[in-house]
Amino acid sequence: MVVVPYLPLMSSENQQALVRYANAGGTLLVLGASGNKDQYGLAQRQIPLARSLGNGRYPVAEATRRVGKGQILFVPVQIPASRFLIPMKSHGDYTTFGPTMADVFADIPEGYTRNRIDPELRKLLERAVGKVQESLGTRVTRLTSAAPFVEITTMMEKTDRRMLLHVVNYDVTVDGTITLARDLKVQVAIPRGKTAKSVTWSGTLAEMKPVKYKTASSAGRQMLTLDLDEVSIYGLAKIELE
Repeated sequence: MVVVPYLPLMSSENQQALVRYANAGGTLLVLGASGNKDQYGLAQRQIPLARSLGNGRYPVAEATRRVGKGQILFVPVQIPASRFLIPMKSHGDYTTFGPTMADVFADIPEGYTRNRIDPELRKLLERAVGKVQESLGTRVTRLTSAAPFVEITTMMEKTDRRMLLHVVNYDVTVDGTITLARDLKVQVAIPRGKTAKSVTWSGTLAEMKPVKYKTASSAGRQMLTLDLDEVSIYGLAKIELE
């Protein structure tokens, strides 16, 4: 799956490449009226992404369209009044970035460390996540337990011999007080044609130790379920593949 966030400016060539990806069997999730203007900010006479969804205009409601061997999913975007990740609020003379400019830039660290994402934007983000899960089912790497301050990403080695799972805990105050994230459950999608032979883990930047995991199969792909004890600020799992 390729997710296209709300991108008002996008060249016709890039849009056509995304449509070709879907035609070849991929799933494309488009958020909002992306590509209404080209990379120079000029209105496009034809919008390839919108055309692939029907009559050349973006729908007003959610839509799914089969194209070739794949599909394109569309979720409309209503820009929140604040236009930022979190509601803007002045903190006086200083913010966590330095002298206050909260009337211009939202305090992004405040949004992460206090889970204060704009409620209207949160609805959109949660809907996008829902569309990913509806489309991919269990074939996606994700947190399966509630952890509002935790972010995970994966990275593959070029030789495809190992996979890294990065776990970041944002529940840290400006003065450095850390609230540990505990008992995390993570589902990891192993690349096709590969299986896991061992997993090591550390949630405290200490020595990595073996961790138990469960395996299952979904659409020809091995899925792992990891139970991670705790994360201070950063944790790393190393998955050896064969």
